[in-house]
Formats: sequence, C-alpha cells, structure tokens
Amino acid sequence: ILGCDLYGGLLLSGTEHTPRLMLHACELHFIHPVSEQPMDIYLPSPF
Repeated sequence: ILGCDLYGGLLLSGTEHTPRLMLHACELHFIHPVSEQPMDIYLPSPF
C-alpha cells in the first residue's frame, strides 16, 4: 500500500513520491445496504 507507514515503513512508504495513501482494488463485491442487491464492480488497474 503505497504511502502507508504501517506496511512499508518509511523506507517503503513511498511518501517521497506521493503525499497520500494509494490503494487500488480491481474488483469489489458487496451487498448493497439498502436494496440488498449484490454489487460487482470491476476497474482495471491504472498502473
């Protein structure tokens, strides 16, 4: 997780390259809290 000190520490956190946390999920699956319909979202990685 780029920008996260917990997982990469200062050496691997990437803070010199980006000022914020960066995380991308190619797929998300969950049940909508109101409609209770399954939600499937797909988005290719931009990098």
